Amino acid sequence: MELGDCLSSAHGGSIESLIDHYLGPLYPDYADHTRPMLIRQARDLLVCTFHGDLERFEGDFLRPATDIVRELRCAYQRGKGISVCLVETSDRIVK
Repeated sequence: MELGDCLSSAHGGSIESLIDHYLGPLYPDYADHTRPMLIRQARDLLVCTFHGDLERFEGDFLRPATDIVRELRCAYQRGKGISVCLVETSDRIVK
């Protein structure tokens, strides 16, 4: 992963903006219910596991976690009979 590929540098080091970008589109009722919990857990991981290294947190945890959540959501949608899984992120639609 190149430094230019990291949103953490582009967003001025905001854990909130990273969580919003990567995980926000994947959760229903994100802003009202899920966002505060995800941000709290992300801060804990950032401090305790990644020692404040936001770029490493993004590359080593947040991107892979987003892929897992996206795949789980798609599997759930397939199980509900939705033939194509479309998950919209802020910069692309993933099938």
